[in-house]
Amino acid sequence: MAHQAGSAAGLERLMEEYGTGLLRLCALQLGDAALAEDAAQETLLRAWRRYGTFRGEAAERTWITAIALNVCRDLLRSPWHTHRMELSALAEPAAEDAPWDDTPLRAVLSLPRKYREVVLLRYY
Repeated sequence: MAHQAGSAAGLERLMEEYGTGLLRLCALQLGDAALAEDAAQETLLRAWRRYGTFRGEAAERTWITAIALNVCRDLLRSPWHTHRMELSALAEPAAEDAPWDDTPLRAVLSLPRKYREVVLLRYY
């Protein structure tokens, strides 16, 4: 069943037909429920926006599955995913006898906003 790219009915049809399956596929690929929800949503949006490019050489499900796999690969390669810290690393208390040095924090906070944002995004 074809739909017009950009139509609400087209997006609704894609979500009804493929939403659950995409969510499962993305969860298996990513191993994270929240990331899988993001990936499934991004997949549906990409398919909806690019439906006009679907040539019909393969089944619609195959085309959407390929989009989902590409979205998952992009997420796994993203700096956000590759530089994530384990929660346990954040919970380790600092040594009591070592004084806390706030020099790096003050230096970062003194940077111009655009540079400060880059440093904060990179490390946090």
